[in-house]
Amino acid sequence: IVGHPFNPVYLLPLVEVLGGKKTAAAAIDNAATFYTSVGMRALKVRKEMDKDMLRVRLEHPIAQAQLGYVVPAPSPTSKDALAWRLLLWVLSHGYEGRLGTEAIAKRGLVYYVDSRYRSDGDRAFVSLAMGVDPAKVEPMEQLLRAQLALLQSSPPTEEELAEAKRNFLGRMQTAAESNEEISAKLALEWLWYGRLLEPGEVEKMLADITTKDLAKAVPAFTSGVFALVSN
Repeated sequence: IVGHPFNPVYLLPLVEVLGGKKTAAAAIDNAATFYTSVGMRALKVRKEMDKDMLRVRLEHPIAQAQLGYVVPAPSPTSKDALAWRLLLWVLSHGYEGRLGTEAIAKRGLVYYVDSRYRSDGDRAFVSLAMGVDPAKVEPMEQLLRAQLALLQSSPPTEEELAEAKRNFLGRMQTAAESNEEISAKLALEWLWYGRLLEPGEVEKMLADITTKDLAKAVPAFTSGVFALVSN
């Protein structure tokens, strides 16, 4: 019997349970019961699937499928975390970045790519999410995989890093405008760093990040799990 948890477990508490040709059904049921008892949701595998793709099929009609990607990331206090966030910016930010430009402006496969770095102050993850017309799911999945692979063969350039730093700093300084947004920003700083950042501190942290730091992050950044929700 094999139990294969999805990663990160705290985000995707799912585990694939499967046996061999001679495995009794009762044995698989017992394994599934065990995983359920520890807070996991067991998925009994009837046939082999892509090892890095979670596919969920809904019984009711939906206007768009949802394609996503998630991978565990360094905690906010790590220097690596900032490199990951800049790498995410190079790949995709809203309507732009390598992925956004190719998928939206050039090919018209999606309307928007939601890209985020999330953390509870300790654990963290990076995610990509996009609504896709059903007929465009396969080419969009292929493009997403190709763009992740391209990060390995063509790591971010000095120009891309410089642009990512400028945009990152601009968002940090001007994105929060209302009292509610400013309060949320400060609360997030406290959650992530245990204190409020000093003026000029972000600029100093950004100055220390090089293209080598981004290239170093690429192997782990591109080893995540894909998810597809469709009919």
